[in-house]
Amino acid sequence: MQPQLGCKCILARKLLEPLMRSTTANKMSVKLRILRERRRRNLECQPEKGATMRGLQWRKLASMFLKRAWRNSTKANEGFLG
Repeated sequence: MQPQLGCKCILARKLLEPLMRSTTANKMSVKLRILRERRRRNLECQPEKGATMRGLQWRKLASMFLKRAWRNSTKANEGFLG
């Protein structure tokens, strides 16, 4: 009975993997959208000379963070599922 239970768990994980990935990506994109909006408002309130450049650098860092988080989560899931 135990081996069948193990197979069912593995099958359930494989079926749920795309859903878990999309949920993780959606959560990350929502968080980044909120942070981007806050940063944009701060830049509008501080129209000094270097504000635009700092905003561009921040966007680049945020996109790199999202890519790295996505890559790490997919690698972790692949290792976890075998």
